[in-house]
Amino acid sequence: MSRKKHYNNKNDRKLKVAIVGLTSCDGCSVSILDMGLEFIASIDHFELGDFFIIMDEKDKKAFYDVAIIEGAPLTKKNIQALKEIRKRAKYLIGIGACAHFGVIPNIKNYIDKKKAVKYQYPKTYNKVFNPNILPISRFVPVDFIIPGCPPDGRDLIMALNMIRQRIAPKLMENPVCYECQLNGNECVLQKGEPCLGPVIRGGCNAVCLNSKFFCKGCRGVIPGYSTKQLEKKLLKLISQKQLEHIMQIFGIQEEWELDTQNKK
Repeated sequence: MSRKKHYNNKNDRKLKVAIVGLTSCDGCSVSILDMGLEFIASIDHFELGDFFIIMDEKDKKAFYDVAIIEGAPLTKKNIQALKEIRKRAKYLIGIGACAHFGVIPNIKNYIDKKKAVKYQYPKTYNKVFNPNILPISRFVPVDFIIPGCPPDGRDLIMALNMIRQRIAPKLMENPVCYECQLNGNECVLQKGEPCLGPVIRGGCNAVCLNSKFFCKGCRGVIPGYSTKQLEKKLLKLISQKQLEHIMQIFGIQEEWELDTQNKK
C-alpha cells in the first residue's frame, strides 16, 4: 500500500467509497451486482458515495477514502475524470482488464491507428481524439489493481475489507495452470494449442479452461519473473507469432514490451 499515512480510519467510521466508470462494457460493475445480497451485506460496512451504474454522483466535489475505477481512459473526458477523481481519493483501485491494460481498444496500438479511426469514422475521423490506448496507471498513481475480465466481485470486497482493517490488499500469485490442474482440466498446451496459463496470475479458478477455452491473459503476468524469462518459457510451447497474437487480445503485449525496455 503506497499511501498508508492516509488510512487512520479514526473511530472506525465507515470508509467512503466511489465506483467510477470510464469507457468499458460495464462488465466489472455487473460482476459486482451479480453478488446480490453478498454485495449488499458487504457494502454495509462502507458509505457508498457514488456508483455510476446505479446512481448519479451526489457531489462532484466530494472526497473519498477509496475510488474504484472501471474502464479505460479513451477520451479527453475520461482522462479528465480520472485525474479529478484521483485528486479526490486517498486510495485508488483499478478494477478489471480495461483499467489494467486498455483491453480490446488497445488493439489499435498495434496497427495504423489513423487508418483504424478512418475506417470506423469515415466522415469525421479528423475530429476524433485518437491517442494510443493506455492503462489508467499511465495517467495517475494507482494503489491496487483487481485484474480480470470480468474480475470476481469478491476480490473487490476482499480489498475493501483489508483497507478498512489497514492491511495492504494482496492477490494470489500462483499461475492459472495451478488452478487448471486442481480442476483436472486437460492441458491445451500439450495438445499444441496456444495458452498463457503458465505465466498468468491465477485467482480466476481457471474459468476459461474449465470451459475448454485457452487462457488469454486477462489477469496479467505473475509477479517475480522478468519478461525475458516468461517469453523463454512460453516459446518452448508455442510460436513467437502465436505468443504476440494472444498477448494483444487483452493489451498485455504493450506492457510486456515496456517492461522489457525498462529492464535494459
